[in-house]
Amino acid sequence: NSIVVTLDAEQLPGEAYSISGSIADAAGNMSSFILPYWGYNPEPPKLLINELLTEGSAARPDALEFFVMESGNCAGLAFFVGVPGNYQLRYIFPPLKVVTGDYIILHLKPLGLATELDETTDKTLSGGADSSAAAWDLWYRQGDGALPGKNAVLSLCLSPVGNYMDAVAYSERTVDSDSKYG
Repeated sequence: NSIVVTLDAEQLPGEAYSISGSIADAAGNMSSFILPYWGYNPEPPKLLINELLTEGSAARPDALEFFVMESGNCAGLAFFVGVPGNYQLRYIFPPLKVVTGDYIILHLKPLGLATELDETTDKTLSGGADSSAAAWDLWYRQGDGALPGKNAVLSLCLSPVGNYMDAVAYSERTVDSDSKYG
């Protein structure tokens, strides 16, 4: 059996939504549910994790640079320090139309300056530490977004529950650094 739900209004790409309901069978057994979902983005760009800065300084705080391989709207793309089911940090991209060849900088340790503005319409709007007039500057605002300095997995997905777009694993370990290195 199935149920088809039709929504009254269009869902915004990348916005968090949920649907809730209750079901009962003929014997009176009931169950309720809340199912989260994300507004569908019909035109996601193709991004690559291009550069990362770990263990940054006050002048050059931790940040990531993404390169736009294919134009689209970033609304709802999800970056993780970790993977969707197991992460230390998650950033959901705002609506941002990008074109092939653009760069996006995600600043992970903002200093709380009034000039640290998310650039969604004008690349020259932000003036925060290490911002760039040639790239789209975005700012992580959910606490300390420092990248792990020595070992981590970073992933970029089409949505918080979507398919992987790109990923990076880095480690300071080498074959010679540990006799049990796997």
